Amino acid sequence: PCPQQISLSMVMNITAFVKRMPGQRVFTGGIASSMERAATCNQCGDCLERCPYDLPIPDMISELVEWYTEAKQEFDGQAG
Repeated sequence: PCPQQISLSMVMNITAFVKRMPGQRVFTGGIASSMERAATCNQCGDCLERCPYDLPIPDMISELVEWYTEAKQEFDGQAG
């Protein structure tokens, strides 16, 4: 569990969600809220100690939030 209450499983799977789900569902509601929460990651490193795979989770979160933000902007541009 993350002290910032970031849903790591949601963040780590966001690219699959964007590819497989309707944009309206991915860029609004609960998924969007989870990604907004992920953007608050303060890189505390608690997840690093708990990860059995030694993944650079804070870096991955940052990259995925940036990717999601760009994908959302593209979706908003197409929808509007």
